[in-house]
Amino acid sequence: MRSLIAAIALVLTLSIGCPVRASLIEFAIDSERSSLTAGGYFADSSFAQPQIGDSDTTSYTGTISVELTGNTIQFVAGSWIDATAQSIKMQPGFGGEPGIAKADYGHKATVGMFQTTGYAATRNLVLDLTSDPLTLTFLAGSRSFDSTALLFAPAMGSVDFDTGMPAQWGNAPLDGSSDSNANDSPSTLVLGDGLETLTIPVSLWFKYSGMTLGDSALSLDGQIVGTRIVPEPAALSLLSLGALALLRRRS
Repeated sequence: MRSLIAAIALVLTLSIGCPVRASLIEFAIDSERSSLTAGGYFADSSFAQPQIGDSDTTSYTGTISVELTGNTIQFVAGSWIDATAQSIKMQPGFGGEPGIAKADYGHKATVGMFQTTGYAATRNLVLDLTSDPLTLTFLAGSRSFDSTALLFAPAMGSVDFDTGMPAQWGNAPLDGSSDSNANDSPSTLVLGDGLETLTIPVSLWFKYSGMTLGDSALSLDGQIVGTRIVPEPAALSLLSLGALALLRRRS
């Protein structure tokens, strides 16, 4: 009898497509729909403009790790939200040395009292994402949750800079900083045609130290979109009915 009750519970769980217990799930980031535009300031001077074209914007790849139940979602450590390098190399070189090198973002600004042109290149940026368990709200065929409850932190990455002044260049690590998402538009989970789509609107500021302590910040705005394949309900129902039939034969 107990086995039969457990089997029925399994059928109900599978048929609604949502686990009763939290299960670890990975969403693959959709690079075509995931992009963040970078801004902020360096050495207390605004990043006035991208170095070249749209070098202040890039797409993202990687994975997002969550624990999901029927009515909660929790982001757990281990996401890999990886900025894509620009197609054109940016100034300065690695470590702030003269030259150019691959970079995720490239900015330039007028810096200091001598109004020199400074360059900053953000490189190897990877974000992680965590949260407490968050309640999912059901509305119009989708589930939503509070975007501002998400904490982003660079797992790696740094800014190479050159102010254009003698002895004022170097590298500023970003790992160790973190920021709660300031975008208050709801994040959503939408299921359709066997594909579940996670959409997170993003607005972040990461403080770091360039020339002096805390004199610089990198802002990121846009959205991250991830998808995962969810088994069709019909296939799940057949699987669960097969499990019940096998149980009856053994009882």
